[in-house]
Amino acid sequence: MIIQAEISLYPLGNEDELFVKVERFIELTKQSDISVDVGNMSTTIIGKSNDIFAVLHHAFEQVASHTAAVMVVKVCNICPLPSRDIESND
Repeated sequence: MIIQAEISLYPLGNEDELFVKVERFIELTKQSDISVDVGNMSTTIIGKSNDIFAVLHHAFEQVASHTAAVMVVKVCNICPLPSRDIESND
């Protein structure tokens, strides 16, 4: 199943390193076969549900192992897909 997730990551701690931690999280999501669209306040990812949840798990574990963090995720299976075609087969 193809899903869309909107993610916001809030690392806690030293303000000087917050941007670096968010960038690290985004780079980890980009190392997969999912569509990643970085916004000002959140990142939207689109792909197969198994891939999305695996990427979120891995990226959060990597960041959270070095700092306290809060991750907010909204997941949708009926959101309109971007204009480019994404195969919806399992």
